[in-house]
Amino acid sequence: MSDVSTETMPRAIDEYRNAIRAELGTDAVLDDPDRMAPYQKEWRNLYQGKAPFVLRPRSTADVSVMLRHASRLGIA
Repeated sequence: MSDVSTETMPRAIDEYRNAIRAELGTDAVLDDPDRMAPYQKEWRNLYQGKAPFVLRPRSTADVSVMLRHASRLGIA
């Protein structure tokens, strides 16, 4: 169970994005709406996503870092 409430979730998401950028570099987080658009649609083009950003790991080590920060912040 997560300790993050609906009130603190936006702050946790911003902290998560900043932690990933600090550790993996700015190219690991994509948050430009135009560049995110292809990631926000499913293949049938029936549903549109609403993610605040897209993570772009380059290795399994990057995925581990991303999961570690998500767990630390209670958003995993």
